[in-house]
Amino acid sequence: MNIKPFFIITSTCLLTACGGGSESDSGTTPTPVPTSPPLNEGGTFSNPAALDLGIPNAIDAISSNNYFSFDSFADAMLIVHAELDSPLVMQDFTRCATESGAGSSIISETYYSGLIIEDTWQSCSIDLSYQFSDAAQQVLRIAYNYNTPGTFEAALFDPNAVMGSNLSTSSSGRPDEPILIREDEDNRLLANNFYNYFGVALSAGDQIRLDAYLNNTPTGQEPSRCQGQMPLEHYQGYGISIDYNAYNCDESLTFTATETKVYIFHFKYTENDSSGYFRASIRRN
Repeated sequence: MNIKPFFIITSTCLLTACGGGSESDSGTTPTPVPTSPPLNEGGTFSNPAALDLGIPNAIDAISSNNYFSFDSFADAMLIVHAELDSPLVMQDFTRCATESGAGSSIISETYYSGLIIEDTWQSCSIDLSYQFSDAAQQVLRIAYNYNTPGTFEAALFDPNAVMGSNLSTSSSGRPDEPILIREDEDNRLLANNFYNYFGVALSAGDQIRLDAYLNNTPTGQEPSRCQGQMPLEHYQGYGISIDYNAYNCDESLTFTATETKVYIFHFKYTENDSSGYFRASIRRN
């Protein structure tokens, strides 16, 4: 509901001749009103909104307003990360995951559906990663528990192109813009894991050691869920991944390069807070 602004003129104001002001305050700069960051609103089943890959997309409390369209291409990878106003309930996730397989083409409508690429793939968690085989028009649907609003960000890109690009320490850290790892220095991790993608060029036989130091000490539940049997390891994912694949369920990783190329590492920890930093050390072959 839009409320039109109104003003109350008091007797004091009338006695002092409102509106003129004095010379001393006539040049005062008004305090700027904070503005909300831009947000891409969703559409409906019959009229989905275009998915925005540059700014956050809104998750409405009513899931029928959360339809987004986009065009895939051969080998394109879609990565989505949602930031919800309320955390997921493990019991509801389990019911959704048990029905769907927690990361499969069997779309469940039990309790909530999570992140869904229509007729293609479903994630019951706040993260979705899927690689397409061909070009087609796609629809992404967001459906959590009723009255669970939030936002999500998305990247649609060619992983091979990213792994063949020149990296920079000033990159955004998005899945399609990984940050160049600084060796033997603190590399900052953000709360929003969508911006925690890093990369480095390694030669075959090189070894890299990664150690993450988190602001929030893990409770033990996250690693155990990550290590559990299907479907629970898909609840959140935990730890460090290599080249957009599965997570290692740990804060540390030692990896030996099997070929000479750029490797991409992603850091993802507790739901909605992966903040902290990591250190990287490389033994060159």
